[in-house]
Amino acid sequence: MSTYTNYNKSSTNYDDSRKPVGVELYLDSILANVGKPVEEVHVLDAGCGTGNYTEALLNGGVGKVTMLDASEGMLSVARQKIAQYIESGRVPQVLQSTLPTMPFTNGHFDVVMINQVAHHLGDVMDDSKTPEECFPKTQKLIEEAYRVLRNQGIFLFNTASKEQLSLAYWFYCLIPDAIQIYLQKYAPLYLVEKFALQAGFTSVNALPEINKTYMEWSSYSNLEGPLSETWRKCDSIWSLVTDKELKRAMQQVTEMDTNGTLRELFDQSEKERMLIGQTTTIVATK
Repeated sequence: MSTYTNYNKSSTNYDDSRKPVGVELYLDSILANVGKPVEEVHVLDAGCGTGNYTEALLNGGVGKVTMLDASEGMLSVARQKIAQYIESGRVPQVLQSTLPTMPFTNGHFDVVMINQVAHHLGDVMDDSKTPEECFPKTQKLIEEAYRVLRNQGIFLFNTASKEQLSLAYWFYCLIPDAIQIYLQKYAPLYLVEKFALQAGFTSVNALPEINKTYMEWSSYSNLEGPLSETWRKCDSIWSLVTDKELKRAMQQVTEMDTNGTLRELFDQSEKERMLIGQTTTIVATK
């Protein structure tokens, strides 16, 4: 389970605005690297949530996807969404299990895909420790991915850099206390790459997603979104916002919307997003 977000509660609204960002990159990476026809590829979607990425990969021609998540609420939504694929056998398992451990035999999958999951595991940057010492669960997650992959399999790990989190999400600056906590939960990209190499992966590459927002555009560009509890449930950062900070942020949104500066804030953030993107995918080969 996430150490700070109740996904059983937010699962009912999660799909209102979230989408499988970067799935085209994933499909291209599978086609280029796995070394077998896409219809024979078996993917593990670790931390699958409501199954957005599973559905997109299966619609894109991937043969099988096994789904794993700690939240029964998210899995319940996922089962309904991909019911036809479960019935046809293209989703052989939908498992409730808590990462970083993966309950599978060695060399079981062609692809392991992990999307925006590691920051939920409970690792936190601590200045009294080395960065490596601060992220043991993230390291274990990557080691487990390596273990359950077959030789020549690929690892797809979607995360965000501190620069992306700080600059490319227009409303994060409205909740400065929460974003400081949030930033400490993300392993730096260099450390993720280091863990991957130490686990045994080769050809480790970090690829930012420049052109797309992590939410549906109609939701993301809704300047009054932060005023809606349903809208806020689609981003786990709001679980870190205190009542006091939320009240302050909502007041700020209202005032800035009235005087026109909210649109300026959004436009400036968009300039940053188009330069650096909101997410980064680590692509690595075993």
